[in-house]
This record gives sequence, structure tokens and C-alpha cells, in this order.
Amino acid sequence: MQDVTYLFLESIACYDTFNHLFLEMTKRNFNCVKLIDDKTENAQEIVDSLLGKKIVVITTDHLANKLTIGCSVQQLIDKLNPIKKYWALHDIVTGK
Repeated sequence: MQDVTYLFLESIACYDTFNHLFLEMTKRNFNCVKLIDDKTENAQEIVDSLLGKKIVVITTDHLANKLTIGCSVQQLIDKLNPIKKYWALHDIVTGK
């Protein structure tokens, strides 16, 4: 799936849950892009460059979170129309 771009999307840097996966996939020559809304200065340019491409969105973000580019995570996913979406929880607390 080398013609696919894997977008690692988070609105807040502390949620960078999939950093290890991002690094491993990049090392294995997958086309990966990381967009962390509160850290990525050119977020809108990244989004614009992905329009119309085959992408997989990987996120742990709350889908209703508002991004600095003026839409929610869910609205961005809808706009990009990914071929697959992977959403996982980031704030699960384990008990003893």
C-alpha cells in the first residue's frame, strides 16, 4: 500500500499515542504524515496536500475536538474522505 498516505492526527501533542507506530512505519518506508494541531505550524497546507489522495487516518483524538484550522476532527475526516479510519481511546484509566 505504498500509494496510501497514513495520517497520524491529534489535536493536542500529549495525545501522541501512536508515535512509536509512526516512527516504525516511517522506518519501513510507509508514506506517513503526522499532524499535531497544537504543534504543526503548516497544518492547513498538510490537509490541502492530502485532498483527493488515498489516506488512512489514525487518531486517538476526541472526534468533536476543534482544530486550529477551523473544523472538528470529525469534520476533517469527512473532508479528507479516507479509505480507512482507525480511532482508539487515549484516556483509559486502569484500576488496581
